[in-house]
Amino acid sequence: MKHSKKLLFALTLTSSVFVNPFTTTSNAAEPVRRAQDTARPDSWTVKASPGDSVQLTEKDGVLKIDYEVSIEDATVVYEKPRYKKSFFVDLEQPLPVIERNGRVVFEARGQDGSKQDRRGTVFIHPVVEDEEGERFSYEPYRVGLIERGEKDDWAMWTTRPFLATEAGGTNPAVYEASGGNENRWPDGQLRYVGFELHLQNNSSASQSGTKKGTIYLGDVQMEPEQVSEGSPWTYLDTILEESGEYQLSWELSPSFQALPVNEETVSLEFDREDESSRKQVLTIPEAAQWSNSWIRYQVRDLEGMLVDTGSLRWEINQNPNDDPEPDSVDPATPPVIGYTRINPEKNSSGVYQPEEPFVVDFRIFSENNHPETLNWTLKSYAYSESLAEGSESLSSEETSFQDISVELPEPDGHNAFRLDYSLLSKNGDVLDQGAYILGRIIPAD
Repeated sequence: MKHSKKLLFALTLTSSVFVNPFTTTSNAAEPVRRAQDTARPDSWTVKASPGDSVQLTEKDGVLKIDYEVSIEDATVVYEKPRYKKSFFVDLEQPLPVIERNGRVVFEARGQDGSKQDRRGTVFIHPVVEDEEGERFSYEPYRVGLIERGEKDDWAMWTTRPFLATEAGGTNPAVYEASGGNENRWPDGQLRYVGFELHLQNNSSASQSGTKKGTIYLGDVQMEPEQVSEGSPWTYLDTILEESGEYQLSWELSPSFQALPVNEETVSLEFDREDESSRKQVLTIPEAAQWSNSWIRYQVRDLEGMLVDTGSLRWEINQNPNDDPEPDSVDPATPPVIGYTRINPEKNSSGVYQPEEPFVVDFRIFSENNHPETLNWTLKSYAYSESLAEGSESLSSEETSFQDISVELPEPDGHNAFRLDYSLLSKNGDVLDQGAYILGRIIPAD
């Protein structure tokens, strides 16, 4: 049974608490203003063409926008017709902009692309109005802190700063302007007034006809131009496809392949039919302490079946000298992911000194499963061809862990390697597997 999505790249995860993602992206020293009661339909006013249907309702604590719009009128672009339509969802009480060069950040589900990347058919543009009555419909882009997930998953979007330009002039990739004094520049006091929703029937806008669908809108707020990196996080529906209960384990190290400084397992409950469940946020707040973090994660269902696994490196703009002193976990304790710690007493990140024996120490924990065999394959770091391989038998004695030392060859012409390993049960089931990157320092002549 398939539970999770194939991630486009290593996933950003997790926490023992669910948090509001805006708290991870805001700079506390700058003013931040959130639009209130965005889930209430009476907080908004719809402006649509006659005959088009746009219905606002509240669902699971978010705003649900159901639309059915006729797209029949075309504009000609490079001698080809382009069929597009838009409608507005305006706040009953517009929100004054404190920072003129701030931005709008919002959560949404149902926007399937952006005009800039020329993909998608549904685009949600925040609208800002200046004191002259000119309106600016801002092109948003997906915030890069989260896993993309699928087109129908929750995502966070942000505009560029309100006063962003291209070589000092306006740029339609930043905003489109209309009304007011028509000078295409935000004048004086600004206020956030709502959204313009752009619709087309295919990515090239070459088809006319009726478009019907649903958009969900979560939190909306204005933030400063400069936002901090914060901690890695993602929405729960970008990870899981099916409703159910899961166990998520993660570990964090401040350097590559080092002993973790944090390890944790958390329980997840997920209901894909509930929007408040889908947009739960998972984060690793500990990652905000370090200039660099290496994170591994694993998701399993309650039957112990593997749902997803992966790793990532997380970097923030922080002087490494300001990092805290690492306090690694006890290498004699079982890891939360798998059954293996590699080079637990050396903690050398896989770097071997010129005269150091080329030996890898595996510390294997038994717990309820009793691993019987450790298989390994040594490869050049850059190529998949095997340079050497072997198999080590494990003791059947009841111990909390056992150490296996593997002495590796060093073929001529190689000094950087990848060591693939797998841990097998008596029945041949794979209990754990992974890869360890290692190499030897070559002294300068």
